[in-house]
Amino acid sequence: MNAAWMVPLLASIVACDGGQDLALAPLVSEGAERLVLADVQFLLAAGQSETVAWVGPSAERLTDLLGLTVYVEGNAGQRLTVGVQDNDSGILTDPSTPEFSVNRSLGGVGTVVAQVPVASVALPLMAPYTIRVRRFGTDLPQENLSLRVWGKYARISSTAPKVQALDVQWVLAGGAASEPQLTLAIERARNIWRQAGIEIVEKPRITLDNSMQPPFAPLTIEPALGSDSPELKRLLLLSAMASVEGVPLFLVDEIALLPSGALWAIAGGIPVPPAANTERSGLAVSASLLQRDPKYAGQIIAHELGHALGLFHTTESVVLTPAGPFGQAINDGIRDTPPCPATADRDGDRRLSDGECRDFDAGNLMFWGTTAGAIDLTPGQGDVARRSLLTH
Repeated sequence: MNAAWMVPLLASIVACDGGQDLALAPLVSEGAERLVLADVQFLLAAGQSETVAWVGPSAERLTDLLGLTVYVEGNAGQRLTVGVQDNDSGILTDPSTPEFSVNRSLGGVGTVVAQVPVASVALPLMAPYTIRVRRFGTDLPQENLSLRVWGKYARISSTAPKVQALDVQWVLAGGAASEPQLTLAIERARNIWRQAGIEIVEKPRITLDNSMQPPFAPLTIEPALGSDSPELKRLLLLSAMASVEGVPLFLVDEIALLPSGALWAIAGGIPVPPAANTERSGLAVSASLLQRDPKYAGQIIAHELGHALGLFHTTESVVLTPAGPFGQAINDGIRDTPPCPATADRDGDRRLSDGECRDFDAGNLMFWGTTAGAIDLTPGQGDVARRSLLTH
């Protein structure tokens, strides 16, 4: 399971959030234009593992491109990855090793979503792009897949917007929290994201009636699957009920990490696609944990919204098998985020803790552990987030 998809409940961070509210005035979005660039079906023949699925955008849409989001859907249970190559022959995402690419992405089971850019090292954008889809396994059957590609364009020529809006909506799906708790959590997330030029706009809350609410008690996440866990996918398909074009926040009673453990929240993917009615459309949030500390829950929601907008952890927790004396840790590829080096693993357990990374990136909102009060965001992270197709 890739830990970038969720924030575990740690005993050391259950206490009240000591972070200070940011005294930032409401922001006014500069706007942007979102277009569907491709919505096609394509075929992979029996035994075929990879194909070029799309090349674009078209010539008249090459200028002022801020970002792309790619969504592919295939057979349930089939592992898929997406590759992205730019017009300068640069491989931004290698479908064979997407997590270790310049422009990192995650594979998926049945569905996969990718975003360009998620790293400032992938800028400037050099359209047109070649999008490749790869599947893994033996005895691959003939398979029909669907592809959707969205592009985002600046309204002010040749500039990336400094302010964008992000719509969110509580979808009450079996979890219960008070009005003040829900309000405090959103306000905390809003204050955090204002520092990065994003104004969170809450849309009216909706409640799924009993016939719609999935019978999760609790919502269970399988560590080996993460956001590919079947129960989460079934929940997020209910995004068709939401009226928001941004990110629905599904409030469930509890989120259990098997075989034992609990989660505050989990995103449907990195990124979340700008469309409803997919297995990746939204976040799940634990009501029982929100009740215990709504302010800190707001920080966790802000962290998961970062994933929805395409941000990875500044540094992943696990130090990989060493290529040198100290191994390596995966970082987010954003130039101004301070990665925690593998040499910080002082106790040699091959895991970078918040204590070991305190002098590096542990204070960043997107640090993997998300300790209370860690709310920093860099200009580079803000730039990637404002390029997201979810913001407008």
